[in-house]
Amino acid sequence: MNKKYWKYSVIIFLGGVLTLSFFYWWWKSCWNILEKNISWNSMEPLIFSWDKLSLNIGYYNCHDLERGDLIAYDFANSWELYIKILYGFPWDKIFFKNSKLFINNKVLINSIWKEYVFSKEEEKLISLYIFNWLLKKWSYLIFWDNISNSSDSRKFWWIWKKDIVGKFYFK
Repeated sequence: MNKKYWKYSVIIFLGGVLTLSFFYWWWKSCWNILEKNISWNSMEPLIFSWDKLSLNIGYYNCHDLERGDLIAYDFANSWELYIKILYGFPWDKIFFKNSKLFINNKVLINSIWKEYVFSKEEEKLISLYIFNWLLKKWSYLIFWDNISNSSDSRKFWWIWKKDIVGKFYFK
């Protein structure tokens, strides 16, 4: 083989290896699937204790967040993952009326069409991150399916996007 062509062959080979390495890294960062058995009933009626879910860690490295997604949330960097539903996004119009939360002029409802109910204390806590009726930049609101009492944005306010580590799917 001619030395001139040999150099081009090596360059093409190395370029192919780098390209494949990049796509492998990208695929692994976006599609890291874990199987999870649900052992608690906090998300009933949407998810029951016998349900099996898949968790795609890193899904949001390659995809946009969407309202209504079942997310894996890392509370206080503990790596104890919580399952929540993503409802509020930065710059959403947020207000309370008759103990009900409205997001973009729609009342917040759970999976069986029941309205969430908020105490005055919960309203005050969530209102700390609302300015001129808008949810502040970088803020997200998450809730469980339990409409009257749960550990979600009612108890620990809003969350950062960096704390959302993946997306849950039904198997």
